[in-house]
Amino acid sequence: MFENFLEHPKREQKNANLLAKYQNDIDKLSEIFTEDDLLHLMTQEQPDGTCKMRPSLASIEIFAPSALLSNYINFFQHTDYLEKWCKLQRKEFDVLSINIYGLNSTKQNRIPGNVLKEVDAFLEQLLNNATNDPTHPIFTLLNILDTLVDVKTYQNNKLYIWNGKFSISIHNIALKIARRKIINYIKSSDFTNSLPKVSNLQAQDAALLFFARFCDGFYFHFLLQILDKMKNSGLIKDNCLNHPAMFQLITLAMLPHEVMQHFINEKKRCNYINQPRPICY
Repeated sequence: MFENFLEHPKREQKNANLLAKYQNDIDKLSEIFTEDDLLHLMTQEQPDGTCKMRPSLASIEIFAPSALLSNYINFFQHTDYLEKWCKLQRKEFDVLSINIYGLNSTKQNRIPGNVLKEVDAFLEQLLNNATNDPTHPIFTLLNILDTLVDVKTYQNNKLYIWNGKFSISIHNIALKIARRKIINYIKSSDFTNSLPKVSNLQAQDAALLFFARFCDGFYFHFLLQILDKMKNSGLIKDNCLNHPAMFQLITLAMLPHEVMQHFINEKKRCNYINQPRPICY
């Protein structure tokens, strides 16, 4: 996106180095967001009507392709973009679920209605059961969503809460822990053995199908509902996450991507070892 400006004669070398450092992130975001979106976030208008880049160390408003490697979460503090991410992820997981279901059929471009009905019925029952089990990883996620619409969550005025590095550190730690718990749950025999039989899928592929459908049909829908509630109640003002505790919304929004990326990488490693078996998804 900005690669043509790297050799600009007036560009300071340190800024050129910083731009090069984030070029991969910018390229990845350019696949999701328009150039106008990115320019809006990365520039600021001057009194004379001209635009200049925002101070880089203060607010480089990008989000790395891998949330676990990201040092900045400013991009999704803007709820318009957080919502756009959630809606795009719903579509991605919808396509992913179809691809998983069609593993044994290259011509499969949809999941039959009766199969979807059975999958959704199972997921609804899973959600009902999770609300009665405080140790269930899904209960933990739902509980966090409940706390985010409670005004009491934002009444803690301890100084360390407003430390940006501390908040980002908590975000990364929470994402790593939640990611590991969800991965372990999806791989667990308790979960795979509880699933109804779907097509000719192996147990682990069936588990990923149910997870993908859960994200598409339920999870991101819940997140979007919570964002609406927080806006309507006045907790979110000016379409911006204005309290460090709200970073949890970003953590939750990135979680499915991080979980599924683990399985995709695992599948690629397996396929590499067992060539010429094709990469399935």
